[in-house]
Amino acid sequence: MSFIYRRAAQMLSRCAQGGGIKEVLHEKEDPSIRKLYFILHKALEDLDILNRVYAEHLAKCCKNKFLGIVLLCVLVQRSKIDGGGKLKREILKRQKEILLLYNRLKEKKESSKQTVKGKQLAKYFIIHNQDRDSDVLKELKEVLPVEEDEDVEGLYRIESDKLSTLIATPTYQQQNVRIIDKTSCLVVQAGQIKQGMVIVDVCSAPGSKAIFTLTLLKEKGYLVCIEKDKKRCLTLLQEIMKQNQEYEGIYLDDQFSEENKIALTERSFFANGSGTNVYYIKHRGGEMVIKIFNEDFFQLSADQFASLGRVDVVFVDPSCSSSGMPDFAHKESLRRVFLRGGERGKDQPHGEEGAVDGRHGEEGAVDGRHGEEGAVDRGHSEEGAVDRGHSE
Repeated sequence: MSFIYRRAAQMLSRCAQGGGIKEVLHEKEDPSIRKLYFILHKALEDLDILNRVYAEHLAKCCKNKFLGIVLLCVLVQRSKIDGGGKLKREILKRQKEILLLYNRLKEKKESSKQTVKGKQLAKYFIIHNQDRDSDVLKELKEVLPVEEDEDVEGLYRIESDKLSTLIATPTYQQQNVRIIDKTSCLVVQAGQIKQGMVIVDVCSAPGSKAIFTLTLLKEKGYLVCIEKDKKRCLTLLQEIMKQNQEYEGIYLDDQFSEENKIALTERSFFANGSGTNVYYIKHRGGEMVIKIFNEDFFQLSADQFASLGRVDVVFVDPSCSSSGMPDFAHKESLRRVFLRGGERGKDQPHGEEGAVDGRHGEEGAVDGRHGEEGAVDRGHSEEGAVDRGHSE
């Protein structure tokens, strides 16, 4: 049995305990990180299907559900399993039936997904510096079925298949409209932002939260954006400056002196090197200040915020509001497949951690005292593991 399958099974176990995909993958350095990512991603993507296949064809001969699902995933993706061992032979005996069931369930899932996609998926946008009854909104409604979002004021939705129509409109081409992720808007809405507030946005790029915040500040207030990565900081500046009717330029000092005004091009931005790490954006009205730190938030001191006085709202969104969505999408499947009774097993002495490291662990399922041979012959099924207190 290939060692990489045991590592993937351990990672799947960690995900079932609540670990994020990136977190689990990078806990330890591994030269096979790409292969592990592929296996883990595909296993999570098809988890409900693989669980059905496992229950029908492997549950009686493979006590380690994490490993069983990983091996099934490898089989359906590659039509082979590396290495040897009795568990592999048991799976290959059932290969035809396994693939038939998997393909039938996969086709059913894809068909259902397309139906849901056609009915439910939407794209969201905001209108820069416009009221809901503005000419811009009226113009858009003439060519698109635009709806106001029921959860976020000032956010509008269209069906995803209408996105190309929106992009082709003069309104979009003139930068009056910005496509935005609803999850970012929900984060900002929770801050109950009002005109004149002082807002700090940590891990700010690519800029959706910052831009929606600016619409709520209504041209008066102070927004501080912090982004450690230089390339992402450039993206943040570019996204804000797309509202070119509102902002007069980017400066290197808070006095907005012309000699410190910079042209926002990739070449000039990176030519400034690591020495430049604070940027100021000048608003046309003079009552809005945007300050952008290209620094690690943890390296900033209180002195660098002293001039702000009272800070009203701080957004701390380390992984970005929507970049974690794949993890959220898999959480319910992981609970359903591995954690019977919801959260049970997290704080038990022989819970999931024990399932990895103890006598009934993933390693043990292959080469410990209850090895792969035992997994097939001794009848220590997953059901038995739960009944004996070695629950997942």
